[in-house]
Amino acid sequence: MGGDGGQAGTGSSRPRRRPRRRPHARDARGAHRGLDAGRATMSAVPADRDVAPGAAEANVHVARWIAHALAEASPRPGPLEVVLSPGSRNTPLVLAFDELGADRARVHVVLDERAAGFVALGLAKASGRAAVLCCTSGSAAGHYVPAVMEASESRVPLVVLTADRPPELHRCGAPQTVPQAGMFAPWSRLSAELAPPDASTTARQTIALGHEIVQRAEGSPPGPVHLNLPFRKPLWTDALPARELPSAPAMTPARATLDEPALDDLAQAISSKDGRGGVIAVGPRAPATGDTDGLRRSVGALAERLGWPIFADPTSGIDARHPHVVDGYDVFLRHPTIAAWLAPDRVVQIGGAPTSKTTNQWLAAHAAGRVLLLDGDGRRADPGGIAERLVAADPIVTCAALATRELRRAPSSWRSRFERVADTTREALATTLDEPGWQGHVARTVVEALPAGSLLHLASSMPIREIDAFAPCRGLDVQASRGVNGIDGTLATFLGSMLARTRHGAETPGVALIGDLAFLHDVDGLGAWAELGDELDATAVVIDNRGGRIFELLPVAHQIEPSRFERLFATPRPVDIGKLCAAYGHRHRRVAPAALAAALVNELGRPGLGVLVVPIEPETDRAAHDRAFAAVEGALTGLVAEQGGAS
Repeated sequence: MGGDGGQAGTGSSRPRRRPRRRPHARDARGAHRGLDAGRATMSAVPADRDVAPGAAEANVHVARWIAHALAEASPRPGPLEVVLSPGSRNTPLVLAFDELGADRARVHVVLDERAAGFVALGLAKASGRAAVLCCTSGSAAGHYVPAVMEASESRVPLVVLTADRPPELHRCGAPQTVPQAGMFAPWSRLSAELAPPDASTTARQTIALGHEIVQRAEGSPPGPVHLNLPFRKPLWTDALPARELPSAPAMTPARATLDEPALDDLAQAISSKDGRGGVIAVGPRAPATGDTDGLRRSVGALAERLGWPIFADPTSGIDARHPHVVDGYDVFLRHPTIAAWLAPDRVVQIGGAPTSKTTNQWLAAHAAGRVLLLDGDGRRADPGGIAERLVAADPIVTCAALATRELRRAPSSWRSRFERVADTTREALATTLDEPGWQGHVARTVVEALPAGSLLHLASSMPIREIDAFAPCRGLDVQASRGVNGIDGTLATFLGSMLARTRHGAETPGVALIGDLAFLHDVDGLGAWAELGDELDATAVVIDNRGGRIFELLPVAHQIEPSRFERLFATPRPVDIGKLCAAYGHRHRRVAPAALAAALVNELGRPGLGVLVVPIEPETDRAAHDRAFAAVEGALTGLVAEQGGAS
């Protein structure tokens, strides 16, 4: 280091000091006058524009009224589930929910709003009760959009509370201030905004609004609602003791039912004709309807009365052990002759459209104009435009009522032909399913390892399709996000569902079957598991097949060079999943496909999230799928020959 007057490069030299110039008296006075003027200017700066006398007291009251109303409004038992993300402007709501106590509200804090949205989605999906999301102002609420979209399309009740800055801070460049009122309107059952709380805000009106919010969220159709709440400063005061609050009118859930003439007309429409029968296709269920046991009983009674088989989507809530459920339809309907032999006279579709593309194509080819949609919310789940009629009535009540009426039953040979086809398919698949190294084997291994009553959460890409085709779920609670059908938030939704099951006393484990891309897409979900999942018995089985292999089912996979396809569509990620898990403190193992069964049995029952990564070579997987479908085709061709052409 050099100095002003010393030798360069030596540490002993010192720079010579320049003589300090003393200011003239007037310079000094001028300097002081300048400082004084600066202080005066600073003291004259007005306070924040959003500060208002009495704001803290009004904020406390309104936040407590809202929290109280949401906690008491639902007819479903148990504490309110609240998912908070930290912030400043939502301080009144955060503290008000926390004040409710654990007997009235379970508060979960999730740092990232995107993950928080899906945790709330899982909580509501598993319980049927509206879960609450709460965030600060600005971009925070934007991260809720994917979860809100899924909640809307899959009919899951959510209450979204977004704190906001008051009107005087909008459109003037204030930080963390964006238009929030109505931002979820395309997907909301209700969008509302309160005025900034002040002395004129009343308890009864605010509590009544809170009740209406829950009623709309859990009503028909269930889904998300949004309330935007601007708050002025000061945001909170601890000087107001809590006091007893008034209640609003209680809600009694309603079910859409048909009168007797309408039931008689419907019974006539579904009675079998021309010596053939029909099929009951039960698609993804709306969780907020809740009573899956009732759905199984009523649909089973109707199937028995009609002599029809049931096609049950993995997420339908209909157990594959039911005697009228036929599995393997996604595979055997690919055989053209069999598909024509099983052409139905009538189809009753309950809930959403089937996951299986093959089934939807079969319905379009062989049942167009003869499909009756039965949905409690009157929602038309008919992407192919093949339905003849939409019946807006509760499926449980309607199926039970129809089962007691005079119905023309299909000949006994009708259901037996489906059973023969399913048995033949099952036997033909057995050898290939015993071979490790492909996704069908992984799916069957997971299903067989889980005890009855366990949760199986499926990513909405290949995992749910592998389960649908090769691994019927017997005695399991199967969930997937089949609204928008994206892979968003799979791990976080799984976490929410597990938290809700624990609250309701479930002691069985949960497993998420997920691909590597869906897993990496929800890294924030791993963080949420680290925050909230330490005591949950949960395992994620990750099929690591180097990218999004579902795109291999698209025409583009055969229209461009393999290298372009891999780069633009399959998109394998150069990420070590094990190291990623370790960074969040989660157990992880890379497991050979043949060792998955033993590893999974060893993992079940351990607290916290464990991750089993199963490497699958895409080429091996494709070859195994081809062998499986070829084996079924050969076996079914033999069955056709036995039946004299299956006419």
